Amino acid sequence: MFNLLRKTIYDKRVFIIGWSVGLAFFAFLMILFFPAFKDSGLEQLMAALPPELKALKGLIGDVNALSTTSGYLAGQFFDIRMPMFISVFAVILAVGLSVKDEDDGYMRTLLALPLSRIKVLFGKLLAIVAICVFTNLAMVAGLYLGAIAVNVSLDIMVVLNLSLVNLLLSVCMTALVYSIGLITGKRGITMALGVIIGAGSFLLTTFVKSVDWLKPYENVSLFHYFPATDIVKNGISLMDIVVLSSVILVSIAVAVIFFRRRDVR
Repeated sequence: MFNLLRKTIYDKRVFIIGWSVGLAFFAFLMILFFPAFKDSGLEQLMAALPPELKALKGLIGDVNALSTTSGYLAGQFFDIRMPMFISVFAVILAVGLSVKDEDDGYMRTLLALPLSRIKVLFGKLLAIVAICVFTNLAMVAGLYLGAIAVNVSLDIMVVLNLSLVNLLLSVCMTALVYSIGLITGKRGITMALGVIIGAGSFLLTTFVKSVDWLKPYENVSLFHYFPATDIVKNGISLMDIVVLSSVILVSIAVAVIFFRRRDVR
């Protein structure tokens, strides 16, 4: 299983390097924009918006927290933009490690070796966790490089809390789509459900504060369990950790049941 883990990471080296560099550079740019956001006057602009445009607040974030780096990171980076990147990241990585390998015939060859399906499943799952760790570390490095460039300080505990929950959310979404791929073996279904989960969670969490009839469905969104602004104020919520961890465990458990019995093309 650990040989498969090492080989999977090696095979995905271009993906890991690309996403790590991309996220680090984006985080670096976001910190560079902090002084401009801080003095932009968005608070007054948002306060003057008519009720009909209240939904824009979900797309812009918490503008009242722009005066501090912690509030800026939570509202402008982790609360809005990172979920979009996580959605794309999860679908690409999960599809590549499940249904793409099956379509290419690699999964059938792999299962012909003296390696059980359970070890294959968990070997690739460990690779998912490792890749998520690498990319999140690169993102944090980009944040600190940006902070050095514009001479601002970052609260270590705030960055640690936000990055840890961001890591858990990345693993959760990727593991969920990965499980769908192993359960169905169909690329189209896996990609469609992955996009629905990612885009649906983002849209639901974005507009729920402004659209009353969406509020009963708020808990369905995975991004609901990554309240970045609340984490800055109150720390990590144990309930959020429990929910995201439960999604990982349940999805993998279902994948184990179906993948052990399913015909692999």
